Amino acid sequence: MMIFTHFLRRLFPCCAFCLLAGGALQGAKAQTLFNYEMQKSIERQRNARFGIAAQRIAFFQQNALMYLWHKMSQNESRLPLFYQKLDRQANFLAEFLTVYHRLIINNSQLTEAQQERWKRYFTESSLLHPLFNDPNDSVTLQFLDKEERSPTPFSLDTDWETAYQAIMQHAAQEGVGALVQLGK
Repeated sequence: MMIFTHFLRRLFPCCAFCLLAGGALQGAKAQTLFNYEMQKSIERQRNARFGIAAQRIAFFQQNALMYLWHKMSQNESRLPLFYQKLDRQANFLAEFLTVYHRLIINNSQLTEAQQERWKRYFTESSLLHPLFNDPNDSVTLQFLDKEERSPTPFSLDTDWETAYQAIMQHAAQEGVGALVQLGK
């Protein structure tokens, strides 16, 4: 009995600390993609050489990432699953915005009318695929304006994976898939 008591007093706190530290390290490791995308969006906002359009997209990305963090932290109590979902959404948000930038902002192959049509597709894709069904439109739709002048006319409440897949499917149907492929 004495040995067991000694274990509880001496070794148990050390074991508990190691388990907790391991869980914290796993959490930090698991959200590396989210952290990377957040850091990159902040860097793009601060660097004028990216241009005003890229800076505005980065501003939207930072706000969308903060929104994701806030809403997911309210809905998911299991940390590993929380970090996995957060990283996945951060990845598809970045992909969605990259394709948007390549197709709409940096594309001289499409006419202005075609670019406007694609901009509407991106907006509709964002609006049609909510992740949280958040009823607070003043928050979720703050980047949409009636004059359609916003460089990032998207809802913050978007399932970015589904929205990205819808855009890529539409791009393939329209025959512009090669224009939006990364590295092309």
